[in-house]
Amino acid sequence: MDQQRRLLTFTVLSFLILFGWMSVGPKLFPGMFPPAPPPGKQVKEQDPKPDDAVADDKGADEKKVEKGDKPDAEVVAVAETKLPDHPTKAVVIGSDDPKTGFGLKVTLSSVGAGIVSAELNDPRYKALKPFQPGAAVLQLSLLGNDLTNKLQPLKAAPPVTGQLAIDDIDKKLRKLDADANLARLCWEVVPEDVEVAAEAKGVLKSVTFGIKTPDGLWELRKKYEVRRWEKADANRDEDPTGYQLAVQLSFKNLSSKELTVVYDLQGPAGLPLENAENASKFRDVKFGIREQDGSLTTNAVASAAIVKELDNGKIQELKAGNRTFQYIGLDTQYFTALVFPQDAAQKQASYLDFAKPQVVQKNAALPAWSEVSVQLRSVEHTVPAEDEITHDYDFYLGPKRVALLTPLGAEKVIEFSGFLFIPASLVAVIANGLLWVLNTFHGFGLPYGICIMLLTVLVRSCMFPISRKQAVNAKRMKEVQPRIAELKAKYADDKQKFAEEQMKLFAETGFNPLSGCLPVLMQLPIFIGLYQALSTSVDLRRAPFLWFDNLAAPDALFQLPIAVPFLGNWFNLLPIITTSLFLFQQKMFMPPPTDEQTRMQAKVFFWMTLMMGFMFYHVPAGLCVYFIASSVWSMGERKLLDRVVPTPPPTSNTTLLIPPNGGPAKPANNFWSRMKDKLEKMGEMQDVNGVPVSGQKRQRDKDKRKSRP
Repeated sequence: MDQQRRLLTFTVLSFLILFGWMSVGPKLFPGMFPPAPPPGKQVKEQDPKPDDAVADDKGADEKKVEKGDKPDAEVVAVAETKLPDHPTKAVVIGSDDPKTGFGLKVTLSSVGAGIVSAELNDPRYKALKPFQPGAAVLQLSLLGNDLTNKLQPLKAAPPVTGQLAIDDIDKKLRKLDADANLARLCWEVVPEDVEVAAEAKGVLKSVTFGIKTPDGLWELRKKYEVRRWEKADANRDEDPTGYQLAVQLSFKNLSSKELTVVYDLQGPAGLPLENAENASKFRDVKFGIREQDGSLTTNAVASAAIVKELDNGKIQELKAGNRTFQYIGLDTQYFTALVFPQDAAQKQASYLDFAKPQVVQKNAALPAWSEVSVQLRSVEHTVPAEDEITHDYDFYLGPKRVALLTPLGAEKVIEFSGFLFIPASLVAVIANGLLWVLNTFHGFGLPYGICIMLLTVLVRSCMFPISRKQAVNAKRMKEVQPRIAELKAKYADDKQKFAEEQMKLFAETGFNPLSGCLPVLMQLPIFIGLYQALSTSVDLRRAPFLWFDNLAAPDALFQLPIAVPFLGNWFNLLPIITTSLFLFQQKMFMPPPTDEQTRMQAKVFFWMTLMMGFMFYHVPAGLCVYFIASSVWSMGERKLLDRVVPTPPPTSNTTLLIPPNGGPAKPANNFWSRMKDKLEKMGEMQDVNGVPVSGQKRQRDKDKRKSRP
């Protein structure tokens, strides 16, 4: 009995001592108690080992860590139970000084290892001058505009260019923190992979960010490197090197098993939409797919179309299939931000499966103004055990110039559109030709406004023979007007006969009523080409002239107190001057009306010209400069031709043309002569009663009316 009592007392005391030690010991001696495994994770059971074997294994593990070797992933999974805690840093690579040879100044954030901004340091590519007096003109950034909280960890809602998303890893991170993912965690700046440019002291050329996943399976790295022109005198309008940002993604498998990875790479986000009220185009997602035969298929998706797809419930994915993406990115009027996967260049399997456009910020009133981006989804890649794979991408962040985009295979990003009967290919030829002329004049040190005036003089000089014929035709018009009035009075009740006699009169005098339209038709392709040249040439952006500082936008003399319908908030003087000159030119060239019909025609021309003024109100100032110079030239040219060009004698169908090498004389053969011959032959065709064919129907109608009771 005493023995049983002692055994019971020993058991209770032992339990109390053990319970007290487990409760108080961790607080008094924390180093003697290892942390418990996190919830949801179990330590793999292993065969028991002697104490000395455990001690040897522990020492071996410590030696491995000291040597830089990685312990088993499952051991790491037990040891690490919290998110990586790295400081928030902003790193700048490149420079805002063009003398360093760099074309970009790129600001990166350790939050998601993304690109905060990418500024162009060329003084020609500054942001558009703000209308507020005294406001500073800033460097133009092609990424990150209007995207806030880019440096705040865990709460960076807007997408940031270059950030990664991996579903498998993000799911595990959310178990530790509901707001955690790879795009919101702070990555570590790897010190040994920060490269300083040797040619520019203190300027970073590249930087690498790294992060290890808490489960110990992956080590991810992102390396950014700006490129520079090697020669100080490099042509920055033809060599794209300085506008390129190289991005290398590394995926290292730390486990002893083969793993697969599928990632999402955030494409360009925050491309600025400049002067949206007067822009000829808005943000587009543009891409080029390289076919298996080497050809390139290009396409574009406008921001308004992306918003419409979002409203319908699903945004269409841009699939490459068994082909490869040559490039994909965002495009605006003068600048572009494109991503070039280097899989084909490095003879690797295709990196990407598809690309999906995104609506970053929707503009419900104006969907075309919405902020959009694109996300790149990779195919599934296999990473061998304790090995890594790397994927390389080149970002082009710069102006839209054919010479810059052609070496990259992306020259089709610059597109021209046709108009009426003018195909897009012809518009491209004309626009590029006009730009070449303007840049040639500008090469002599002349401002672009003067270059446009010289272009006008060159175009109108080439059209001088047509203008001379037009002046001669106008003089003939003044001569035939009285005779036309007589014909109208004579054949007031017979319009068909009047038309026949009028055509005979035109043939006899050599007057062509359509000749006045010829100069307008000849200038129409030039007008369309110049308009699209102004809408695509980055050289004319921010080109100052007179009181305005941008030939590629309306002159915007001052801001109106209220918004005027169809006109907007700004007073543009040049379109008013252009319309006034059109009206004055119309009154100067058109003969005064002599009857109700001509008065009606004059009114129609007046209102059409006035409507053109409304249409011209938002066109680029450079186009108005062209039409003002063209109108002044036309009026001066007409006054001069009226004085020096004599009125030619009227030409008739009986005029004989004697060949220079002799031979029989031939009658004149022109349009009106042929029409006159046809009319005369029709007049000679009569029926048995002697009534001309043209009057048979009228005669039958008269007979029917007489036969009625």
